[in-house]
Amino acid sequence: MTKTMRPGIYTDYTITPVSSGRSGRAVGIAARTTAECEGVQVVTTLSQAKRIFGESSEENVLMQMLTVLFAESSPVVYAAGVTEDTESAYQAAIDALCETDAYLITLDRKSLSTYQYLRAKLSVKEEKLGIVTGIEGTAPDVLANTLNHERVCLAVPEVTAPGQTADLSGILLAVLISGCDEISGNLNGETVEKALLLSEQYPEEKIESYLTNGICVFEERAGVITLIRGMTTKTKDDAGGSDTAYRNLGIILTIDTVIPALRELLREKLNLLQNNQAGLNTILSLVVCRLDDFVDEGLISEYQMPRISLDAEDSSVCIVETAFTVRQGISSIYLTAHISI
Repeated sequence: MTKTMRPGIYTDYTITPVSSGRSGRAVGIAARTTAECEGVQVVTTLSQAKRIFGESSEENVLMQMLTVLFAESSPVVYAAGVTEDTESAYQAAIDALCETDAYLITLDRKSLSTYQYLRAKLSVKEEKLGIVTGIEGTAPDVLANTLNHERVCLAVPEVTAPGQTADLSGILLAVLISGCDEISGNLNGETVEKALLLSEQYPEEKIESYLTNGICVFEERAGVITLIRGMTTKTKDDAGGSDTAYRNLGIILTIDTVIPALRELLREKLNLLQNNQAGLNTILSLVVCRLDDFVDEGLISEYQMPRISLDAEDSSVCIVETAFTVRQGISSIYLTAHISI
């Protein structure tokens, strides 16, 4: 501030952002807390979270997770505090979160039975993604193959904050997915700004094995925690054979962007449409225009002309059929040179 001899009151101030400003898809968290709060709490800032759940501590894992989340991003959070470390308590929290608008659901409990319960819930819910972490005594690739679902991601190794013990790898993956702008980029090489600690640095051969089995692996590069590649655990078919159609996380993220957008578009226009040929043509035009937008945005590379028809048994029901190809970003380039001397 410039000093002056002129009488008066002068003010100087600085503005410090309370978060990184990276907002995105809503996040749902089920984790232990010492606060007695019934139901799911909608949280949008760290200060609000502290008022509801108290300060971060070893027992208050939920606040450890929320502290890291709001340091990296600013999405809407649906927080289900769990005061009893039991299977039934976490199942109830998962049930409650599945009824919210949370797209990403993660939790602090490391239990195969809890993970399988989450997996079963995600199989019947529309456009939600579960994030789990490693279980002590179980190899990550074995765990991934046991879960084997396109809507379940496994994050390893453990990530902790200085002076804390909670595994934050799941919430970090949720942060990166929530704020991802380039979906087709598959989150390859996305970094975390907050100073955190990896429990271990895997050797290259183990990293290759984990990636092949659909595991999201964090590593440290030049002091920065980096996600190598976004993956889902779906790498096997029902017979146990290789099935990599959904292994890249970008595939699911694109589907979960395109399908809800088309559904919402038609829902908004439903009351304006009549069940006649003019109405069918209007629906066709709407869908084609939206698909063209997705092509321009780089989410899909091509689509087939939609087929619009009325149900044979109920003329008040319109059937919309379309097919599109998800555009995938290039993750690797192999350069082969033939050199003559």
